[in-house]
Amino acid sequence: MNKEIRLKEMEREMQKEKEEREMQKEKEEREMQKEKEEREMQKEKRDTGGFDVSKHVKFVPKFQEDNVEKFFNHFEKLGEQLKWPRDKWSILIQSNFTGKAQEVYSALSIEDSMDYDKVKKAILQAYELVPEAYRQNLESIVRRIHKHT
Repeated sequence: MNKEIRLKEMEREMQKEKEEREMQKEKEEREMQKEKEEREMQKEKRDTGGFDVSKHVKFVPKFQEDNVEKFFNHFEKLGEQLKWPRDKWSILIQSNFTGKAQEVYSALSIEDSMDYDKVKKAILQAYELVPEAYRQNLESIVRRIHKHT
């Protein structure tokens, strides 16, 4: 009987040690996961030059399809005033695109979508707000004026 008691005690001890090892292993896994997440956050900060886009995106003006040019002018003024790194402008601006602008942005290559000037040009072209379109509109207006005089 003494042997049985001793055997049960040993089994309990072994079970307790096993549980402690499992708890320790889980703790180590949680710590490793936390360290991994911290490394990823640090890498993300390095990749974005320490500029946290999420803290600045709330200042980006609302995109209005009926006044695209005004939107870009307003955004560029804010970008300069708030000293946003120009290489982050396309990341900031894309979050507010809607409608046709969103479609155009999605159709750009990854490389082009990271270049603010290319993004702006593509969207202005989609809304026909490029110098050629203005020239054509002006000519059309001038012709109508001459026609009525």
